[in-house]
Amino acid sequence: MSRSLLLAFPALLLALPAGEATAGPLSKSGVIVADDGTVLIDGQRAGKLKLPAGQRALQVERSRGARRALIGVHVVAADGRAASLVRAKKGGTTKTVFNGPTGPQGVDGDWSLHLELRGGQLLRYQRRPGFTRCDGAPALLFPQVYDFRGQRFRSVVLPPKGSTLRATLTAKRLGATPTPAMSTFRPVAASTQLGDGGHASELSAPLELTDGHPERPWIEGRSSDGRGEWVTLRRGASPYTLRALRIVPGNASSPAAFASHNRLASVIVALSAKRRYRVRFPRDPLLARGDVRTPYEIVLPEPSDTRCITVVIEAVYPAKGGPRRGGRTAIGELRAVTDLAGAAGRARLLADLQHQDEARARAAINVLALQGDAALPLLAKPLMTARRGSALLSRLLIVLGRLRSPKAAALAAGALPRLGPRGRRLLQELLRGLGHQARPTLEWMLRGEGDPGAVMAAQLLARLASPAARKALLAQTGARSRARRAAVAAAIGAQRDLVVVKEALAALQATPLSTQTKGSLARRADLVLVLGRLGRRLTAGRRATLAAELRRGWPEDDADATFELRYRLIRALGQLDGPGLRAWLLKRSQGRRAVLRWQAVLALARDPDDAVTSRLVAALRDSDPRVRASAAQALASRRAAGVSKALQEVLRYEGWPMVARAAAAALGQHCSPATDRALRRAIAKRALGIDVAALGALARCRPANLFDTLLTYAMSRMQPLPLRRRAIGLLDRALVGSRARIIASLFLRLRRAAASSAAAEQVAAAFARALGRVGSGVTAGRPLRDALALDPSVAIRSAAARALGQVCWIPSVGALRRALADPAPAVRRSARDAIHSCRRNATAPRRRRR
Repeated sequence: MSRSLLLAFPALLLALPAGEATAGPLSKSGVIVADDGTVLIDGQRAGKLKLPAGQRALQVERSRGARRALIGVHVVAADGRAASLVRAKKGGTTKTVFNGPTGPQGVDGDWSLHLELRGGQLLRYQRRPGFTRCDGAPALLFPQVYDFRGQRFRSVVLPPKGSTLRATLTAKRLGATPTPAMSTFRPVAASTQLGDGGHASELSAPLELTDGHPERPWIEGRSSDGRGEWVTLRRGASPYTLRALRIVPGNASSPAAFASHNRLASVIVALSAKRRYRVRFPRDPLLARGDVRTPYEIVLPEPSDTRCITVVIEAVYPAKGGPRRGGRTAIGELRAVTDLAGAAGRARLLADLQHQDEARARAAINVLALQGDAALPLLAKPLMTARRGSALLSRLLIVLGRLRSPKAAALAAGALPRLGPRGRRLLQELLRGLGHQARPTLEWMLRGEGDPGAVMAAQLLARLASPAARKALLAQTGARSRARRAAVAAAIGAQRDLVVVKEALAALQATPLSTQTKGSLARRADLVLVLGRLGRRLTAGRRATLAAELRRGWPEDDADATFELRYRLIRALGQLDGPGLRAWLLKRSQGRRAVLRWQAVLALARDPDDAVTSRLVAALRDSDPRVRASAAQALASRRAAGVSKALQEVLRYEGWPMVARAAAAALGQHCSPATDRALRRAIAKRALGIDVAALGALARCRPANLFDTLLTYAMSRMQPLPLRRRAIGLLDRALVGSRARIIASLFLRLRRAAASSAAAEQVAAAFARALGRVGSGVTAGRPLRDALALDPSVAIRSAAARALGQVCWIPSVGALRRALADPAPAVRRSARDAIHSCRRNATAPRRRRR
């Protein structure tokens, strides 16, 4: 038997003598391969190969049998991809039997094609990384031998390889309700599976072997009676030893399927290269009475701590009514039985789950996660008794999260009242991962007593965006606490499908407008809130229709019970358009309830009509300060006669600071000499932030002497510190222009005064920030650099460093770097930000002025 043609692709080039790995013509053992792929054998043209790219090496092998001789020519690239040519010679006739690519295949090379010359026979097979056997035998996938008579490859069952068998075991059928196996192994590879198409790239782990459902079997895909096919199960490090295997030896989806598929008669169980057992099924499983899903157990002669199990099909009982050879073989279930089986094993598993040793706890988690829903009865009691915030509770939730089943989600949700923040995150991840399968559990949580669970359920149902999820959310509008109501309303309002508008409107119409029906007013209020949010996304025509429908639900009863509904209606209608809506809102803005008047004024603020302007001016005299403040804000952009004068009067006589501040801010858009005087009077009052708002409005009007005015306020020790800082903050490059030297000189003056005055320190820091905004070059850079290097005040040094990040003056780089070692964290942080700012903005360094 010849060796494998492609033993180790990347290492092949390194193993060849110098000169044999090249990108030019190749020559070896009488074979020459030209640059264009032409192959010459003993001087005769034998064919042409499509050569792989890059550096290449030539490999030649020969094989002789009783009837013919074979020669294989392989040109292998550095990445293992190869072009192969196989010629067969019988008598005086020589012909090509294979010409094509070998080695790694596909874009990612996730599977490979191989050739072997064996005693005058040509064998072709595939391989795939990770698809290996525990006994060390080569995992040859889909082996085929070349039929020289038919001139094609045909499937073949290779004779088994491996060391001597240790023993022959007998599989025994278990009772109707066997003890749970508690397997620690999971399937990782199979030599074939139904639907693989004969390609290794289509193979996947046969997870159906351990899913707990024998009616979902693994079925081999070659239809050659299954002999020689194998499956491999593996596990990680585990303290639990293997005692036995349980196997359902056929297709247990139904009695008819069990009969129509081949059933196991003999298998080889390999735990390692030296631990191999033959297992016989002495009687056809079809003849056994009872459920075809009942497993057989194979007890090992001694416990094993192996991490790998390979089961190779050796012989089968043929399908009923089928040929003695051929047909498909199936395995319904294959599970490893460890020392965890039985009540004592389950107790040990739960003890390990709460063990202080993380490795043991992790092993227990892995075991439970492999059991599927069969583990839920074991987890139910510990989950209900575990202490809040305990490691056991977190580990149980991790197990349930890995099970990823609706039943696991329902069990985890039952423990929600005792979950801490981490536990809730784990539960949320579990429910989110299940998607629509979690909907029944989410609906149960939404109806439950606890607000945290209901809020979580509402958020997750919003993500599902299905008719059933919307129906569940709409059914819970207006129910229970305000936190729950807000979460449900937000979830409905977040729906992208606008069919929810129709559904919510239908729910609103079906809810009675009555104080006698419990919860009906709260439900109507929440539905109105939702419709107001959704209505903003509708077209103008649909918004008008919705507004008309909502107006019909206005309760004429002015009782306290209907207050929330009326409040929500005004807010919702304020976001919609429609005929008659202006008159409706004008009427509500003059109602008895101050809060409702306030909401009506807010809704009218977007309407530019003159009648609305007149109403807003009148609202400046309302008894409620919120109404007056909102009216003042709404009048800022209106230029109707009398608006400016009304705002000036409010600013002069208003006793509520928030109303006066709103009037001052609004006057910033009604600039005139009278406005200028009114704002300066307000600044002189120095009352509760009104002066700061008035100064900002004055700056927006840009009077001719604004620069001098701002500096006067900034330098006056009689003014409040917030006003002085605001005046400096209003200095911008357009206003200062070429007068940055004045700012620099004032900064130096205030630095000297800062040693004896905390107010001067704060004003000096504000001037440093202003220099960064309006200054440049040496004018701003030198005083800022000196302040950073020499000033004892942390506030001034920090402000200077941040300002240098805007100036980016070259000579200040050293000072900024030294400031990275400043004892004050604020200064270090500002210096670091300044250096990054200059680099990030790619500011061209300014040259120092001479």
